[in-house]
Amino acid sequence: MASTSHLFFTLILITLACSAELQPWTDWDKLQSCTPSFYSNVFTREEELVAFLKGSSSWDQVKVVGAGHSFSSITLTDDGEGQTAMLNLDSYSGIVSVEEGDQDGVKHVEVKAGTRLRDLNTLLEARGLALINLGATAAQSIAGAISTSTHGTGSSLGSISSDVVGLRLIDAMGVVHDSRQEPNVLIYGRVSLGVLGVISTVTIKAVPLFKMKLSKFDLPLTELLENHDAYLANYSRFQWSTVPYTSTATVLLREPVPLDTPITDCWADPPTYPCVDVSYKTLVDSLERYDNRTLYTECEHFIGRENTLPAVNDFLDFQEDVKDQHNESKCDLFFNIRYVAADDIPLSPMYQRDIAVLSFICLGTIDHTGDSSEFKMYASGLENLTKLNYDGVPHWGKQNWATYEDIAPFYQEMDDFNAFREKLDPRGIFLNDYTRVRLGLTT
Repeated sequence: MASTSHLFFTLILITLACSAELQPWTDWDKLQSCTPSFYSNVFTREEELVAFLKGSSSWDQVKVVGAGHSFSSITLTDDGEGQTAMLNLDSYSGIVSVEEGDQDGVKHVEVKAGTRLRDLNTLLEARGLALINLGATAAQSIAGAISTSTHGTGSSLGSISSDVVGLRLIDAMGVVHDSRQEPNVLIYGRVSLGVLGVISTVTIKAVPLFKMKLSKFDLPLTELLENHDAYLANYSRFQWSTVPYTSTATVLLREPVPLDTPITDCWADPPTYPCVDVSYKTLVDSLERYDNRTLYTECEHFIGRENTLPAVNDFLDFQEDVKDQHNESKCDLFFNIRYVAADDIPLSPMYQRDIAVLSFICLGTIDHTGDSSEFKMYASGLENLTKLNYDGVPHWGKQNWATYEDIAPFYQEMDDFNAFREKLDPRGIFLNDYTRVRLGLTT
């Protein structure tokens, strides 16, 4: 009976695909777009995804999308490449189970792949739990966040992917692979770029709910650079930023406080610093603030942490070199530095080294992002100097111009990753132009 319902569901989807008018899909900053042959957000169960993929011979390409918060083209279908399907898993959301972990107080929480991080935060809070760390926004789906190695800041804290302890993954033939029986699913699937298959569920560590104090203050950039190592040593969740062509740095510090410390609302508009709140409200913006955000485009590059100051100074020098070409009316500039601990994930930018993350942003307005040519001038400069001088690699989900030849020396297990990918997706339906170039799979 179940197989009959799966077939019926698949036939409905294929019928809809053949009859539906093509609609363009656009990412959140409106720079990346594609027009898949078929787009669906109706999936609510793993069985439905399995049924769809069992009929994948009808499709030349299948891509999964969540929040569309990647700035690169990693999620796009390739227009003009036959029958292409884009699957949105927003309806496939929620917590499946909460189990005891292998450490005191730590839980293992199994989550459906389409669950947005912002929703997961509130679901965990209701259970007295929290994620260990988060990035600057919680709009992403859990599967999208780990697939591109999304991270926050913390000298001893890894990316979100590093806290993943289990995965269920559906391959191109509709076969479900569980990391409890197949360890390679976890080894390669924690940062998979969306090319191994459709992630069904993610099991991630959660810790008892905790609060932090968020401090934010300005100081002279020269003073920050002089005291950089002391800040990094004394504050585990340290990050800082500067606006190019100014002499000021802004520091953000987050420090744990006792759970009975009164909340002073870090999501107030505007907040008063320092503020105290549950952990995720000191790490990410509120939904209201996110919905009224200024659009921007971003690049990020990962270098060995020991090279932070030389690389920062190199980029500051580069900014001076191109100052005469900068047009203030085209976009506002922003340079941000965070820190992430090493991990052992084959395609993680933190693979076997503690890193500093150098991020460059071109800010626009609430209606459109910053000027692309202005962004590229600075972003390509940052990419080139980090690559050539500091063995830098880019964030998979942010703007970059990297090739396989650029990044393969760092990703020493890429050939093993590609071999595993070939087993799960022999036709390459989960690949696109972006991933082929970076995985060395162009012909």
